[in-house]
Amino acid sequence: KRSAELSLVSKDLKINGVKKVTLSDEQFVRIYPNNQEMVLKKNRDMSFAGIINAGRTEYFGSQFYFEYDNFKINLIECDSMRLRAMNTDRNGPAQIRLGSKLEGISGNIVIDAEGNKSGRDTSFNNFPILSVNKKSYVYYDDKSIQNGAYKREDFKFIVEPFEMDSLDNFTNAGLAFDGEFISAGIFPNVDEVLKIQEDFSLGFIRESPKGGIGIYGDKANYENQIR
Repeated sequence: KRSAELSLVSKDLKINGVKKVTLSDEQFVRIYPNNQEMVLKKNRDMSFAGIINAGRTEYFGSQFYFEYDNFKINLIECDSMRLRAMNTDRNGPAQIRLGSKLEGISGNIVIDAEGNKSGRDTSFNNFPILSVNKKSYVYYDDKSIQNGAYKREDFKFIVEPFEMDSLDNFTNAGLAFDGEFISAGIFPNVDEVLKIQEDFSLGFIRESPKGGIGIYGDKANYENQIR
């Protein structure tokens, strides 16, 4: 297999054998192209599929585009986003990957300030910055949750568009996603905020109002926590 192929029409350079590209050591941003393939375009832009690691977040997708001048990655076709929380327990690894993931991500990651591509100025602590411009989704249909009983078609958390900065140093307590919880008619749809739970999943704890809340279309009454 050739190590590189140049298109004489588009001037795109397809490069093979690329295991990893580090875009910023300081902000811990790396890309891992699928099949070790990527395309180098005009002005050092790049297109690729695969995995992006930005701070304590990971992105999996079939179409990403890196803009060198703006020093950002466009998430064009991004299947899912995973996050790693800090482990406050002295035992075990320093970081723990959350059991939940956000799916259907669309937006971009600004890696660092435009004039700081080298990362020499370490005062830009709010980078990398993720901007998500469409609704994304957290599903609960994994086999590990009630043997996959909660089907994604009608049991999910819809996350509103959001911006998240400091991807490499956000706090567990500071991570929060506004949205709407839909529970297949078990509870009425409710606006809530997803946060990191004790089991390192994304969820929420909501107290039922005095007198309880109607479930299954008011066929029954529920008076405990919703979690």
